[in-house]
Amino acid sequence: MEDLNNGWCGGGGDGLPGKIHHTTNGGNTWVLMSHPAPGPSRWNCITQVGNNIWFGGGYGSNQGIVMKTSDNGQNWQVTLYPDFGIIAGITAFDSQNYILNGTGGLLVRTTDGGNSWISANFPTDYQVERFKFLDNNLGYALVTDFTPSPTDAYLYRTSDGGFTWNIHYSWIDQGQKLGLSIIPETGTIFVTGKLSGTVALNGILKSTDGGTTWSTLIEVTSVVLTSIHTPDQRHGWVGGGGKIYRYDYVTPPVIEPISNKLIQFGEAFTYQVNAIGMGLEYSMSGNP
Repeated sequence: MEDLNNGWCGGGGDGLPGKIHHTTNGGNTWVLMSHPAPGPSRWNCITQVGNNIWFGGGYGSNQGIVMKTSDNGQNWQVTLYPDFGIIAGITAFDSQNYILNGTGGLLVRTTDGGNSWISANFPTDYQVERFKFLDNNLGYALVTDFTPSPTDAYLYRTSDGGFTWNIHYSWIDQGQKLGLSIIPETGTIFVTGKLSGTVALNGILKSTDGGTTWSTLIEVTSVVLTSIHTPDQRHGWVGGGGKIYRYDYVTPPVIEPISNKLIQFGEAFTYQVNAIGMGLEYSMSGNP
């Protein structure tokens, strides 16, 4: 999401070019956008810096594709990356500096708008699921090792803008982790995916100390949550099973007794009923 009202989403096209939708009312309604990407293609990730928006995904059987717009979807620039595999994640710092991750542990960074690429140091038999940055240097990546059964998952950390990475946390025998998000103002990290390697249990994990320790925020069995976006402490979106779920935190009303107070003529009363109870409000201006 660009903000609380404007956002983008993408997905598979069932053998056709992947579909892209745009919302301007916080996700209440979505508009299908036209674009020139070939089919069959599928969009796996989105990132935005200013007016520049990038979509990353897969084209054909195992090729990477990136599509960029700078005018809210009126015009698009399409680039194919046949050597990268399917693009699973993309993060941009500006129009020249961005990072892609693809099939087989591939994670590459460009500093010249995609003309040349520098590879990171992930094992080739690992799969990079998602990565996020707090700033131009500090970032985290979710990585899966499918060799053992149940699957192992790792949180990698970089402090030099993605040129080198090291294991920061391990989920051994606990299944694949798929979604990663960081609240910019607090550094709180959220991860979605499997919570157990042997039981069909999925959910959301939360860390408030930079990924050193984790707690379970939500457990679900009906859907696999594959993505998460948390722009601030009060709002969040998660996706899975072809659906998008939105979270909004509403501050409880402040309750102040008005007994033994003189109410002047022209004051207006209102009341509201919420999860806490019924409240009575009054206004000195004469308007509720």
